[in-house]
Amino acid sequence: MVIALDHSVETSARRHLLDRERSSEDPWTNLPARLRGRLRDCDSHLILNPDETYRILGPDLGEAMLRKRRLQYAALDGLSPFERDGKCVWKAKGTMAHGARDAVQRLDVLDEMGVDQQILFGSGMASVFWGPAKLAYPAARRFNQFAMEWAQPDVNRLRPAAIVSCQDPAKALEEAQYAIGLGFKGVQLAFYPDIKPGPDHESWDRLW
Repeated sequence: MVIALDHSVETSARRHLLDRERSSEDPWTNLPARLRGRLRDCDSHLILNPDETYRILGPDLGEAMLRKRRLQYAALDGLSPFERDGKCVWKAKGTMAHGARDAVQRLDVLDEMGVDQQILFGSGMASVFWGPAKLAYPAARRFNQFAMEWAQPDVNRLRPAAIVSCQDPAKALEEAQYAIGLGFKGVQLAFYPDIKPGPDHESWDRLW
């Protein structure tokens, strides 16, 4: 599986505008019956708690993220219970969303949304992409092990994307093969913008 994500400013602006304009009449909150159970959400997130984030990233990469996560989680007291009216699951996001951290609850939310499968990217794992290789590769492997274990309640519906740090062609290939062996159906390739050799170089051909 190959995933192309558009992170342009224009796309982000349109998405946030749509979020603000949603109403009870929005078809996303009143999904037609013919679509229920047939949708694949290709841009969702696996939300890690502060301790999980720090354990995966380690002290060198995770200290700043640990502080950020603790601030986020401090706001979780009083989180409203899941309501089966279609509203809560579409409007609550990030750490506040029902099922953000619990796989069994996430499946419950998918049923309410009419979503069959969800591709999940690790929230807070961006520092793995940019960290030095000696830190990035071990952290990515720890995340991949965690993510696949997290998805075990239903690995067909909950499909985390493995992180493969692409700082060295041979090492990246090794990590991609390891992730596939764990059961991942897709990988998120972490390339530096100015990495040498670039992704079009023949040294990356075995990975592609």
